[in-house]
Amino acid sequence: MDAATVVELELLRELAGRLKAAGHRERGAIMLDAAARLGKSKATLYARLKAAGLYDAGRKQRSDAGKLSVSEDVALAAAGLIHHGTRANGKRNFKVKAAAELLHAQGLGRVDEATGEVLAPSATTMRRAMRAYHCHPDQLAAGHAAAHIKYAHPNQVWQIDSSVAVLFYAPGGGIRGVELLDDAEVYKNKPGAMKRVQDDLCIRWMMTDPYSGAYFVRYYAGHEDSMGFVEFLIEAMQCRGEPLHGVPLNLVLDKGSAGRAAMARRLLAQLGVTVHEHAVKNSRAKGSVEGMHNIWEQVFESRLFMWLPENIAALNARADQVRAAHCSKAPHTRHGLTRWGMWQRISASQLRLAPSVELLRDQVVGKDETRLVDNQLTISFAVKGHGSRTYYVGGVPGVQIGERVTLRVNMYRAPAIDLVMCHADGTERLYTIAPAEKDAGGFFDFGVDFGSYKALPKSAAEKQLERINQAAYGVPSALEVATARKARENAYEGTLNPFADFDAVTVPTYLPKRGTDHPMETAARELPPVATPDAVRRLKAAGDTRTDLYAQLIAEHGAEVPAAWLDAQLAALQGGADGRKASGF
Repeated sequence: MDAATVVELELLRELAGRLKAAGHRERGAIMLDAAARLGKSKATLYARLKAAGLYDAGRKQRSDAGKLSVSEDVALAAAGLIHHGTRANGKRNFKVKAAAELLHAQGLGRVDEATGEVLAPSATTMRRAMRAYHCHPDQLAAGHAAAHIKYAHPNQVWQIDSSVAVLFYAPGGGIRGVELLDDAEVYKNKPGAMKRVQDDLCIRWMMTDPYSGAYFVRYYAGHEDSMGFVEFLIEAMQCRGEPLHGVPLNLVLDKGSAGRAAMARRLLAQLGVTVHEHAVKNSRAKGSVEGMHNIWEQVFESRLFMWLPENIAALNARADQVRAAHCSKAPHTRHGLTRWGMWQRISASQLRLAPSVELLRDQVVGKDETRLVDNQLTISFAVKGHGSRTYYVGGVPGVQIGERVTLRVNMYRAPAIDLVMCHADGTERLYTIAPAEKDAGGFFDFGVDFGSYKALPKSAAEKQLERINQAAYGVPSALEVATARKARENAYEGTLNPFADFDAVTVPTYLPKRGTDHPMETAARELPPVATPDAVRRLKAAGDTRTDLYAQLIAEHGAEVPAAWLDAQLAALQGGADGRKASGF
């Protein structure tokens, strides 16, 4: 409350006297009159009277003060309608009053304790309930509490991020100069506008050391990609004659594709840098570099409307000058020292010096790929940005047709590839292979001129095959082996016993095991009967001399004689007995 003036204090004393002397129903009119004369509301006058100790209305607190007439379930339902009805830009289209009315139409609201009737709560009542139950839209939108992160020393952690420099772009990679960016022409909401200048954008890469606040910035032409990230990282780690340099222990990045590329992760792993990716839409995890973007726009880019650089190189040269002055002069608000002054506190054990640019670039390779070698000792591979190319690998020791070879791509040497050959001791040797070129006739440059053809040297596998043939048949060539096999010559004659492994096995004598007969039943098997004339001929041929044999068989068996009976008679005749004795008559 503002301090009352002497005149105002006298008016308040006069008002307090009138209120004390007046009856209960007269005080309202007195307050209205005083509010009109003093230009204050009744509530303000009551508050100032109470603060000055001149008058207290003595009003008792309501018996239901602090109680909520809206249940938690109803408040949550209303909060849900408002929260999910809010646009991504934070605009709330679903109002509290509309939510209360919608819920009341569904039978939800505040319940009158006297009658049990469900009433629609006012917007104020609903807001108060939502805040009490911690589900007010403002509370829900507040998000998660942020932890205060502290760092132990310089170069413990670096943060890297990229952003489009919105003031200008660099057509032709900055070779033709840097031009101002016209918002009206490349407005981000115009279809195809940003796509039209995507390859000509000017990308600002920023690195910060959160402990000291020191930073490094570079501009590149084109869109954000892995090569831009790697080139910026290599340059940021180099000693440039200024304090900030070295290899950090940890690196904080977003989930963008540039820092997640295989070549970038492989380089960071070789340098012993631990990568930390923050969650999507949690840019405050790398708040140091995010904030530095804003500071840099104020410190440097705010002046570029007065100076247009000729090209990217001129832009970076001026940026280095401004950065050096800013890091050397402006004190940091957290520790009170200059950024470079604070970074100078790094110890020798904490400063890991970076290898040379050449060595680091030599290690910038993607993940290993494999390709099958065809019968012309070539492989095909597509390097990003260069299309599919053919590579002749015949000059690399150890390469065999029909086998897979391992290759890597170093973008600083693209479209050439590195062929990885492993030696018997486990060491690797790299062979850089340039893509094969074609002449005017479309023939590869590694081809042999007609008329001067000579057989290619034998591969290691072909030489080994000759040794195998020599040991098997005594001849080296496949043609001679085929001739020997056609002549039914045995391989390894006199040198190998093809069954030596089985001959060496002594088979033991096994005792029979007691078992149980299987109750399997089989159908009776009988031979078909023989016609009586055929039976007579067979018996006569066997030596039966009876003249009435046919009549006897007809009388005994009819038109057919059982095969078993005939076989018995034939056996008896062949045993030397006379026919009558054999027939059993």
